[in-house]
Amino acid sequence: MESTYQALSALVYNFTNGVNHDIDGDITFYKPHLLPLEEPILELGTGNGRFLIPFLRYGLKMEGLENSPAMLELLKQNLHDYGVQTTIHNLDVLKMDFNQQFKAVLFTNGFLNLLLNETNMQLALRKTYQALTPNGFVMIDLIYPQQFVQGKEIKNIFVIDGQEIIVTNSFQNINLVQKTTTNIIRYQSGDQIETQNFQLTWIEQTNIAAMLKEIGFSQIEFFKQSEHTIIVKAYK
Repeated sequence: MESTYQALSALVYNFTNGVNHDIDGDITFYKPHLLPLEEPILELGTGNGRFLIPFLRYGLKMEGLENSPAMLELLKQNLHDYGVQTTIHNLDVLKMDFNQQFKAVLFTNGFLNLLLNETNMQLALRKTYQALTPNGFVMIDLIYPQQFVQGKEIKNIFVIDGQEIIVTNSFQNINLVQKTTTNIIRYQSGDQIETQNFQLTWIEQTNIAAMLKEIGFSQIEFFKQSEHTIIVKAYK
């Protein structure tokens, strides 16, 4: 899976979703599920460390997986700034090959939705099953398009360390058959322009439950985190 983040988009993400930023209350939600754990945990799509770093500061043995060069640079700096260290795997999630190394694997902030189709989702979940220790668990944030309005456009201007970045987010398309939404996000700073084709694929709860069971997961639970986010927890 290719990263959609480049220099400007990663910079804006880090500015708007910095370390400790509680997206839809996710850090707060995960605390009781993770804080008792003493074994290693893996967060997929770690990004800038928004979610990872707070749990490292709580003392958890959490590692990260990220393959965007721009995000990895921000993550490295944020780890340094907050005085914590951990292992970061520079890998595509579809190519990871861990063997019973983690007590928990986390698909935070809609990361599974970024995998474009159910074939990729299933492959990532199979690799997750392989990565988990016996009785380990996976937790998955699933995002749904309740707030998507086709044709809508939002424009914001950010000034980050003296650099002005204009961000135009166009809600291009929602496909109810393929269960996808597409946003075209344009970033401009002077002559520097980036375009981000941001596609999310959603999966119905019955389908994700069937997929998890087919792989071998059990004790599947669903939690409503927000109006547009469901969290799934399942055990190996």
